[in-house]
Amino acid sequence: MATIPSDEYSSLREEKTWNILQVISTSVEFLKDKGINEARLNAELLLAHALGCKRVDLYRDFDKPLREAERNRYKALLRRRLAREPLQYIIGETEFMGLCFYVDRRVLVPRPDTEVLVEKAIELCKSYGDSGERIKVLDIGTGCGNIALSIARFVENSIVTAIDISREALEVAKKNAEAFNVSERVVLKPIDLFEDSIFQDGDTFDLILSNPPYISTREFQCLYPEIRDYEPRLATCDESDGLKFFPRISEVGKRLLRRGGHLLIEVGFGQPEEVEDILARDGYSEIKVFEDLSGIERVVRGKFST
Repeated sequence: MATIPSDEYSSLREEKTWNILQVISTSVEFLKDKGINEARLNAELLLAHALGCKRVDLYRDFDKPLREAERNRYKALLRRRLAREPLQYIIGETEFMGLCFYVDRRVLVPRPDTEVLVEKAIELCKSYGDSGERIKVLDIGTGCGNIALSIARFVENSIVTAIDISREALEVAKKNAEAFNVSERVVLKPIDLFEDSIFQDGDTFDLILSNPPYISTREFQCLYPEIRDYEPRLATCDESDGLKFFPRISEVGKRLLRRGGHLLIEVGFGQPEEVEDILARDGYSEIKVFEDLSGIERVVRGKFST
């Protein structure tokens, strides 16, 4: 991984007293030189983390001088970001669906694109009516739990089973479930999607959700360093053509969905049509595609009717 030579920080020399605004301005230039997007936002969040304050507080105390310990703590964080380590890992958190999730290198960083999957799932849960009956949800490949725990938080009558092949990822999901006080309604299980153990409990579900690895081996090499060099490859690349997981998820849906239940899958750019075909061949009906906030077709939904 890249390291940042100490001479790149010569402008942050110790003998000068630096206030908050000066540190932010200088850091922005460092970040821009490394090709990092949203340089000011990165600098602000890193500095707020180093100082143990909120981002808005930086501009209330913009002329406050940094003590040596504060400056050194910030420089250590900045060095990691300049080496292209994801901001979310450095500060240990990210926002998803308005909730603050703990994340580290054991899990994929949740993307805003995935919120459309959760939003459509919540809409379906509400459409099932408010009879008081429990809505049973399965999240395949839960990672930090952003999908599963968002459903549990916003759908009070839901019972969510969240599975992942990575026990390390489930440790992170457990930490988040406890922080959100939903542990009683979320079951975390270490299960390999491609093993038949997924069918052993005999459970059926109203809703099955998944954001599986859908980056092909070829595409993986072209990803940003933040993803390619830091995020778990297991959670991003399918070690195939990018379509490996979709037929299996469709099959799982056929075997575990109750009649009238729904399957929602996040897909990559250019994949919706092929995933629609997979669901159609497996007998799903009312197949529909939803766009994310960027206008990219991101989620494929199908209803299990047979």
